[in-house]
Amino acid sequence: MAIDLDALSFDLIDFISDFTLSHTFEASCMKFFDGSKNILDQHAPLKEKIISFMEHAPWFDSEYKDLRKLRRKAEKKRNEDDQYQILYEEIRAETSIMANLKKQQYYSSLLDKNKHDTNLIFNIVNKELDRKQQSPLPTTDDIPKLCSKFNEYFKNKILKIRENFPVSDLSSYEYYLSDATVEEDTSYLSTFVPCTVDELKGIIKNSGIKCSPSDFLPTDLLKDNISNMLPVLCQLVNQSLETGCFDGLKTADIIPTLKDQKLDPDDFKSYRPISNLSFLGKLIERVVLNRLNEHMTKHKLNIPEQSAYKKHHSTETILIKITNDLLMACDKKSATVLMLLDLSAAFDTVEHRKLLKILFDEIKIRGTALRWFQSFLTGRHQRTRIGSDVSEAIVLEFGVPQGSVLGPVLFNIYIRSLYLTVKAAGFNIHGYADDQQVYKSFKPYDIVDILNIQIINCFKIIETWMIDYCLHLNPGKTQILLVAPKNILKEINIQGILFHDNTCIRFINSTKDLGILLDHRLSFEPQILNLKRDCFRLLRNIVKRRYLFNNEQLKLIVNSIIVCKLDYCNSLYYGVNKYLLSQLQLIQNAAAKTIVGLRKFDHLGDTLKELHWLPIIYRIDYKILLIVFKCLNGLGPDYLCSMLNFAHFNHSIYLIEPRTFSSYGDRSFQKIAPKLWNELPCHIKNTSSLETFKSSLKTYLFHKAFNIT
Repeated sequence: MAIDLDALSFDLIDFISDFTLSHTFEASCMKFFDGSKNILDQHAPLKEKIISFMEHAPWFDSEYKDLRKLRRKAEKKRNEDDQYQILYEEIRAETSIMANLKKQQYYSSLLDKNKHDTNLIFNIVNKELDRKQQSPLPTTDDIPKLCSKFNEYFKNKILKIRENFPVSDLSSYEYYLSDATVEEDTSYLSTFVPCTVDELKGIIKNSGIKCSPSDFLPTDLLKDNISNMLPVLCQLVNQSLETGCFDGLKTADIIPTLKDQKLDPDDFKSYRPISNLSFLGKLIERVVLNRLNEHMTKHKLNIPEQSAYKKHHSTETILIKITNDLLMACDKKSATVLMLLDLSAAFDTVEHRKLLKILFDEIKIRGTALRWFQSFLTGRHQRTRIGSDVSEAIVLEFGVPQGSVLGPVLFNIYIRSLYLTVKAAGFNIHGYADDQQVYKSFKPYDIVDILNIQIINCFKIIETWMIDYCLHLNPGKTQILLVAPKNILKEINIQGILFHDNTCIRFINSTKDLGILLDHRLSFEPQILNLKRDCFRLLRNIVKRRYLFNNEQLKLIVNSIIVCKLDYCNSLYYGVNKYLLSQLQLIQNAAAKTIVGLRKFDHLGDTLKELHWLPIIYRIDYKILLIVFKCLNGLGPDYLCSMLNFAHFNHSIYLIEPRTFSSYGDRSFQKIAPKLWNELPCHIKNTSSLETFKSSLKTYLFHKAFNIT
């Protein structure tokens, strides 16, 4: 039965116009959810239906189905007479043509509708190319029982980790939540400023609409009716902020997802819990996050070395900083020991009362605002969902919700003192969520002191801190990379570190850090060759299905899947071996040929120019200059901005180049950024708008790349 969407929307509007808040936030949520679900049930009641085991493709419609029936009839009679054989071959050819046509129409419509959603484009191509099958599950005939087993496993995993920590007396933390602690001071965040409908519109526009399986309306219906629902949603958000309450929105649906397709699907250790939370809950979180960010920025409470979930920060900016420090150390003929810490279930073991104490003492949150955070953190539940089967909900005593908006930011706040602890031990540290990079440079004659004493002491200090904060550091998965020039690496005989608990961590030649393979010589050869292998595999799969898409759609797909891989952290590739740069250019050339339909050995000609693509070396320059512009205009992280020393020359900003002594230093960000910036024409450097700068810069580099006068 078809749903009358207009009638459904009319009933929703009628319900919303008469909606009034209840005396508590939880009661208001229940009233709103029940009313919305009742209307949905009236127009689209749940019905049991027996479906075939084989799921039809989404483009499989009645017209195609009827033609397949004719083909089947002709197939049965083709041996009776030559005419039936000819008829069968004609219908078979017609069926194949129609199948391709239906596919083309379906995917063209889907891509045109979602051309700005990169993730969805990626998923569409994954599904069509059959590269990403549905996540496998342990073999079972009892799905409800499997849900319960998963739920118990995820819970027991955290309890087992927590058993290793000493019991702390946290009872005194409760007084922080009393009204007596509210102080009249602008440096404290005691209440939240109410939100407006316009603010919610902006949040939804930027973050989109994603609902959990148990939400009050499906995602598509909510998208169609969101403008009508905004006034009520605004009332609910403000009631939560004013009362300091998040009750009614604290149940997460956990979907077990295989960490890697190579892992054993029958082993629960191979799965990670992916949380799905309610739309309203995430909307409230985004409003609170805006208030929290404003407070922390105003009072300079952010830790500069933290890059995750912060404006103007990214994995690329942190990798630029770390790589720059490694290259400059090599330039001074020093070695650097880089330790990548591995934390087990870091988000899930956070101690709530300790986090509330940090919010009170260090972030200066008081009163209603602090009670809201307590309500958000405590009394949460989770249940495992597989399809339509759901386990019983269990209470979560620890942790911050990973699938939430605020959870990762609160984790940043929770571990803020780790950065001060590591820096006090004489080491550098930079982090992105639960990925922490600890490093220190040294001269070869200090190797014994650094590797046998200092790094062991630093590791011990980190372990002590982790235990105090109920986080589990996994020494077995912690990796150490020793970076140095080739001649210095030959002088270093120590190939590992033996820690106090007899755990030995061997030095490795390369390791993946935030999606990039770093090697001990900073050649980026493993990274680029691995990228080449991955991209050509994807391109081969795209070529097999290129008949489904026109050139514009192919360009959209290739940009979303291949070019974005080439552009990810490409600022790190400046100055690498010419052979490696040529391998990157081969990938881009193959991607261009895929779009226009050229074969492997066909001449590329002016294809890149026609596609308006910058060649690889100019894409690298573009990225670096874009980052420089952001840093000079207050849109970059402090740790990059501090590298750029500038002076005013000829009514333009002139960056001072530091002196370097080797090819390592010549590749560092603090060397190449001034060099490339100073070569730009003044009219581009003096641009005030980011969008105008991007446009002018690309035009300048495009003309330079293709010798356009």
